[in-house]
Amino acid sequence: MTDASLQPYSEENKRVPVIEPVSFWFVWNKHGRTPKYRHDTYQSAVEEATRLAEQHRGAKFIVLEAVSKHGVPYPSDVPTSGEPVNKPDKVAV
Repeated sequence: MTDASLQPYSEENKRVPVIEPVSFWFVWNKHGRTPKYRHDTYQSAVEEATRLAEQHRGAKFIVLEAVSKHGVPYPSDVPTSGEPVNKPDKVAV
């Protein structure tokens, strides 16, 4: 990860800030379901991929690693409840 990826969001860099580093693993197969189990260690994910590959001969199981979590904070003038800031009393029809 480069230092540039840790810069806060601004109009100049147009990047979403890194909120925090994360590390966990999923086992994925392109013909299977969406992964739901989050492995806390690489070794656990490899063991699961191996187990699944033995059960499903010929299928490929891929170990995916999450490396960071990103997000953009809500603007300070928008309430998180979803209600508009300046709600009109009546709506024109």
